[in-house]
Formats: sequence, structure tokens, C-alpha cells
Amino acid sequence: MTSDPRLALACDLAALAPAERGRRTQLAESLRANTVRWDETETGYAIQLRDDPETLAVAEELMALENRCCSFLTLRLVRDRAILEVSGAPGAKAFIAAEMDLL
Repeated sequence: MTSDPRLALACDLAALAPAERGRRTQLAESLRANTVRWDETETGYAIQLRDDPETLAVAEELMALENRCCSFLTLRLVRDRAILEVSGAPGAKAFIAAEMDLL
């Protein structure tokens, strides 16, 4: 049996309780509102955020939830530059763009 690598590019929202899924949506909306710019990288995006403690806390909380439901993503917050790096395996870049309404 051959495995299709695209199957690994799916969120498992069942990994989050209903309240956590709602919170994830709120956090993502807040992060979008506090995004300064997007820079494309080879495997994803570097998201320049507003450099304030509240926005960075939102990013960290969202990262914790995303790590549970979208384990195929690699998320890294560069706090001293207020940059959230989001990347992943081949195909993840298009998923990230669609999820963040960049397409």
C-alpha cells in the first residue's frame, strides 16, 4: 500500500474540544488583524506581527492549539523580531495560504 503524502496535510480539529476550536478561530482572527505583512519563504511564510506583548501572547496561544490539530505544520515565534514562521512539508505552503486567506 502506497501512502499519499497529501493525506498528512489535514487538520484534525477533533483534537480540540469545541471551546478550543472557537478560541482557535478567535485567535486566528486577532492575529490576522495584527499582521503587518507576509513574506513568502521556500516552505511557508514569515508573518510580521505588531510588536506588542498582547499580539505575541495571541501568537503563542494559537501556536499551542495549532500544534495539536495541525501537527504537519512547523510554527516558530521569533519574539525579538515579532515574526511568526509557519512552514511544513511539501504542499503545506498552499494549505497555509488558503487557511490564512492569502490565495
